Amino acid sequence: MKCKDFEGSPEELNRFFQKSGLDLTSYLKVSSLWKINNSWLFILFAIFISLNILISFIEPKQNIYIPITILIIMALGCIILFIQFKFEKWLLSMIAFIVFLSVMIVSFKISTPAETIDTAKHKVYDYVK
Repeated sequence: MKCKDFEGSPEELNRFFQKSGLDLTSYLKVSSLWKINNSWLFILFAIFISLNILISFIEPKQNIYIPITILIIMALGCIILFIQFKFEKWLLSMIAFIVFLSVMIVSFKISTPAETIDTAKHKVYDYVK
């Protein structure tokens, strides 16, 4: 295997970088795909919450209901992608998705907040057992 100026097996290259105190990722200039600024997460979060508050007051028969629903889903997708790219932890992304989906369920009047919390409690208890 050849890595820029070095040649050898992957184990040899790994040992060489560990023993010499060098960092392979900085040598190869490998970094995260995106550097996400925290302000983008806050802006998307504010948009998501604002749209959820707005949709809770709108009747489903109105013409603006579907476009707002699409915007909410797009904002949710962007928030989850940004969280994944920023923190690179799939568990955190999944927890955020479940929490934001619960907010959507309440704002769409599919379930009340008490029912949503009870359902979540029962699911956690079932998982722990």
